[in-house]
Amino acid sequence: MVKRMSEALLQISSIKNLDMVNFYRLSEDGSSLPGIVAYYDGGKVINLCSADEGFSELLNKVVEVYSAEKESGRIVTDNYTGRLLDRSISTSSEDYEKMLEGFEETPNPLFLDKAFSHIMVIPTVKYIVESIYGINDMPVNWNLLNKCWFGRGTLTASVKEKTTKFPYLITRHNDKIHRVIINGVLHPGNSLTVDIIHDLKGICINFSDSFKGYKGSYIADITGPAPGYSFDIGCEGKTLYHDEGMLPESPEVNRIEALKFSLSDAEFKEYMLPWGEKLYLSDNDRHLQYIFSASSATETISYGLCSAKLNDAGGLPILLGLFSYMHVESVSTTELHFLDMGYPQLSLYKERYVGKKYTLKRGLHHGN
Repeated sequence: MVKRMSEALLQISSIKNLDMVNFYRLSEDGSSLPGIVAYYDGGKVINLCSADEGFSELLNKVVEVYSAEKESGRIVTDNYTGRLLDRSISTSSEDYEKMLEGFEETPNPLFLDKAFSHIMVIPTVKYIVESIYGINDMPVNWNLLNKCWFGRGTLTASVKEKTTKFPYLITRHNDKIHRVIINGVLHPGNSLTVDIIHDLKGICINFSDSFKGYKGSYIADITGPAPGYSFDIGCEGKTLYHDEGMLPESPEVNRIEALKFSLSDAEFKEYMLPWGEKLYLSDNDRHLQYIFSASSATETISYGLCSAKLNDAGGLPILLGLFSYMHVESVSTTELHFLDMGYPQLSLYKERYVGKKYTLKRGLHHGN
């Protein structure tokens, strides 16, 4: 079945040449609902409240188009609406300038793929492989040596006192999805496919193998009041393993250098993932931030997802765009990469930063 966009979503996607925007509140049955009316493209109009389909999409689209077309001087707003929209642009501009202090743009990254592959991806894949062997009562003891080259490599482990080699290939589908195909799991001819997704919902790992028919997922959900997890492994429709609960919170936040690249000076809560990766959460009046971070002996990589937000007079959280970046710090240099996660983003971010890479100038130490 082919999914089609609704008429409202089609109309929203076509908004351009914005003429007037008004944020308002609609009273109904004793309650107050926020609404948006937008005039665009020479007389077209759309008017939705928060109870209507497409309200959040309209809000994101209005912010996106306003940030791109504001300098035309054509868009009419009342003081309340204009204040909200203008703040969304000014706050994000200040944040980018702060993040890039001491950096210069560079054409090619030195450590991005290597760092992500072998600091964040490989420990995750090892954990999945260990878990599959574990339900077969076969402990895995990994060797420290890991031969690797540009997304390819071989892991070596001792399984039942027998040396086993696991060749793997890592591919990047986009800035939030990485796929790993690792061979030799349970059988020399077997291939295990592991998809790893970092996004605003948290971390989602889906895996399946071609020989035994194992399928499963590990989900770290950060959309609720506190981060939780669920881990499932099944085969031929039967559940072989299930575990769920809350992610353990560290009693004291480890002030790693990577947090200095966040979009605010808020306090973070630190949570541990079972393969050694750390998750930092921060929420303040301006931003909701998630930072995934992992370290090796020589490098630290941080994967940041930050939603800019404001609250209107009635307490409505207004999402103003997503800012995402990857920070790689090695023994020789520090790199900062602005990512495109596929979410609605302010034009300021899209036009000036997304896809660009920066390197810290020699002799400068960010945040010190």
